[in-house]
Amino acid sequence: MKTVREELELFSVLFNTLEDQMGKNTELVLYDFLTAPKAMIADIRNGHLSHGRASFAGRWLPEDISHAAMPPKELCNQLYTSSEGSVFRCSAAYLFDEHGKAVGAVCINQDITKTLEMERSLHNMNRFCPENMLPFVSDVSRALENLIEEAREHINLPFEKMTKDDKIEFIRYLDNRGAFLVTKSGDRICALLDISKYTLYSYLDIIRI
Repeated sequence: MKTVREELELFSVLFNTLEDQMGKNTELVLYDFLTAPKAMIADIRNGHLSHGRASFAGRWLPEDISHAAMPPKELCNQLYTSSEGSVFRCSAAYLFDEHGKAVGAVCINQDITKTLEMERSLHNMNRFCPENMLPFVSDVSRALENLIEEAREHINLPFEKMTKDDKIEFIRYLDNRGAFLVTKSGDRICALLDISKYTLYSYLDIIRI
């Protein structure tokens, strides 16, 4: 490539395709560095979004191209916040001639303001936290064992070292989580705590008062 202007027809076809594909929330900008000391916009689509201002976010594009150091070949996924509060995800690719001189740039500026708002709304709705996830089990007996293990971790003592108060708290934890709705759960818990069914029911009476 010698100049951007020589390839305007090619870039026009490319921009038509990208504009149709990416929609109205994506700004496409073609810069021509050789028209004047300052870069000129040779083509722009959906310019209402930032009027080309988001392309280099005031940091990538030197004011005076003729005195600029060699730019990088591309800059991808840079975030830019406009003075109006819009957020853009910007990528730029420099265009070079056969001598390695930067003659222009193609910039893609995607307005992600609304999708960020949707993301925050969904996060607030889901309140998803992987650390707090509980295992899903279809086997009732496995579910009971999971509850028993949670209760034991809650007391933080082996069964043989639990006092009466510890055992009552252990049973309270299980009762609050519906463990005793599982068939024969009482037998399993009595065996673990080394107590009788009578003692278990008396502890439940204490808890449920």
